[in-house]
Amino acid sequence: MTGLEKMKSQILDEAKAVADSKIAEAKARAEEIMSQAKAEAEKKQASISQKSEAEIANYKERVASSIDLQRRTKVLAAKQDVIKEVLNKAYESLTGMEADAYFAMLLKMLGKYALPQDGEIFFSARDLKRMPAGFQDEVKKAAESKNGSLTVSEEGRNIENGFILAYGGIEENCTLQAMFDAREIDLTEYEAESSFHDATGAGRGYAAAGGVANAIEKCVNEYYPDVEVKIEHAEGLAECKKMLTLAKIGKKNGCLIEGMGCPGGCIAGAGTNIPIQKAQKELKDFVAHSSKMLPPKELEEIELK
Repeated sequence: MTGLEKMKSQILDEAKAVADSKIAEAKARAEEIMSQAKAEAEKKQASISQKSEAEIANYKERVASSIDLQRRTKVLAAKQDVIKEVLNKAYESLTGMEADAYFAMLLKMLGKYALPQDGEIFFSARDLKRMPAGFQDEVKKAAESKNGSLTVSEEGRNIENGFILAYGGIEENCTLQAMFDAREIDLTEYEAESSFHDATGAGRGYAAAGGVANAIEKCVNEYYPDVEVKIEHAEGLAECKKMLTLAKIGKKNGCLIEGMGCPGGCIAGAGTNIPIQKAQKELKDFVAHSSKMLPPKELEEIELK
């Protein structure tokens, strides 16, 4: 082998060695990248799987809660229908009584509702016509037994049954229908087969002033204890307007603002039929009896559509 050939062979050998080294290095780097990518993919897959499982579990829970709520609503509606039917039959039974029994019942009612005053009693035109002999005397005796007096009016009122008492210009409707309408039926006596667990305590508290902000604050403190929550809330339209004005000029930056149009919250809004103090107590008890006080943290990842 000539000197030139030896030099050429040496150059080729060195080039091959460098190439082999580069290839080996490239393969090692490729394997490292593949390993990292595989680990990252497995990590993401595990995260997605966990989120999916949480979403599926939450969805199943919501569906089960919805089904249970529908079932209880239907049970309650059925019980209301039964009560209504019973009351209707009772009313029909009373209005279909024989005359003697009917007027005897009116005397018993009169003994309960007559006042120790001078007054007047009105009947329907139909009852005035079929009134038994001596019934007016019985009416007077019933009034006297209550230390009062009643005069039977000859004016037939536009009522189906019963009577109307008038004392000093104030009338009391004592017709059978009025008494049935005024009859209070407490549906809480008819307990459902299961208790209500269709919302968290945090959600149930929304109805009171400060309830929404309080729920958010509790969730943040539970899931992000290092995050500070600044809360401002207003009650009543005037206070809400004032709060929004302050926020607009930058006086409430970084604050969670809750505004309730009704002072006291929704439980004190239009159409409420109980005192606010009682409503607050009932709501407090309702919140306290929640099976869950806070929603699961996984809900923050769910997009509501």
